[in-house]
Amino acid sequence: MKHTWLQIFAFTSLTLISVGFIHFIKSTSIIQYQVYAIIVAFSCLYIFHEIYWKRRHLPPGPIPLLAAGNMLEVLLNPNVDMLFLKWRKKYGGIFTFWMGPIPMVMVSDVDTMKRYFIKNADIFSSRWRNYITETILDGFNGVVQIDGEKWREQRRFSLHVLRDFGVGRALIEEKIMNQVDYLMEHLNSYSKTQKTLDLSGPLAVCVGNIINDVLFGKTFRHDDPEFRLLHEMLDRQSSLVIKPIMGLYLVAPWTTNVPLINAPWLELISIRDALWSFLSKQLQEHKKIFNPDIEPADFTFTYLKEMYERKIDEVDMGFFSEKQLLMLLLDLFFAGMETTVTTSKWGFLMLILHPEVQARAQQELDQLPTRIHLHDRTKLVYVQAMINVRL
Repeated sequence: MKHTWLQIFAFTSLTLISVGFIHFIKSTSIIQYQVYAIIVAFSCLYIFHEIYWKRRHLPPGPIPLLAAGNMLEVLLNPNVDMLFLKWRKKYGGIFTFWMGPIPMVMVSDVDTMKRYFIKNADIFSSRWRNYITETILDGFNGVVQIDGEKWREQRRFSLHVLRDFGVGRALIEEKIMNQVDYLMEHLNSYSKTQKTLDLSGPLAVCVGNIINDVLFGKTFRHDDPEFRLLHEMLDRQSSLVIKPIMGLYLVAPWTTNVPLINAPWLELISIRDALWSFLSKQLQEHKKIFNPDIEPADFTFTYLKEMYERKIDEVDMGFFSEKQLLMLLLDLFFAGMETTVTTSKWGFLMLILHPEVQARAQQELDQLPTRIHLHDRTKLVYVQAMINVRL
């Protein structure tokens, strides 16, 4: 049987302890012998617990180092994605790696994901409360990283309001198409003066404006410096939170106060503060002109009206509060914008890499009027199939 280097380490440690113990008892008093025997016994039990006992009921995975888990391998690996792919290939679609003393069970194939997160969604709907998420969301707030009754209440309310404003239905089509028209105008004017085109910024403004319109009832110009900065911060935040060093902050929060080591953390906090400032500004502007007698024009006004009516009617406020609204807006803004923009950029990249697919899709689109609507989807069989495959 082949041993991994971690197994060899454990075996070597036990051997050295045993040899040292045999050598030690030959030249020590009975009291020193007893103390050393206790140390050896506890060392052996600790190694046995770390290498085998704590892992016996978990899916297979790389053997962890004592106390450090697999964090050293993660931190020192230049490509974490390839590391996880290697573990998936070796241990299967579900495996365990250790973030220090914390076991992380990774589900990495579609069928298993469906079984756990769709067929048994209620069982796996809880969230891991950790130092990073609670720092970013100022506690147990928002909707993405909460669970239980608070999650059910805030999710139910949010979905109801978003549907009222047309999200997921044809009502949102006009707002989307208006932003697509602005995007096309911007790209056409840009292409006349520039040889190369970076789609990240224009796509972010297009998607962000749709979300802003629903959340705050306002949009930005494509050359708006505030929104460009906001997009850059969101992009940077996305790249920061997946850095392996974040695992260290989760396991040992005190390292966020260690100079040099805490540089990514300080950058993440500066981005968080900037995002909080942007959202607080929107909220304060809404509070200044809030009128409970007027039909709410966006998500923020609707949430404020819900809080107002609960207070006036002297009913339970539940989990509604200004802090929760602020963090809920952060979740909706970040999750909605970043995921959509990233998916769109991948879609454009795939089309560039496969011009034959692009040509066939364009041929099908040319069969329809210039202005294409949602109800035309049934006529766009190839385009629909292309989108589904790419997603």
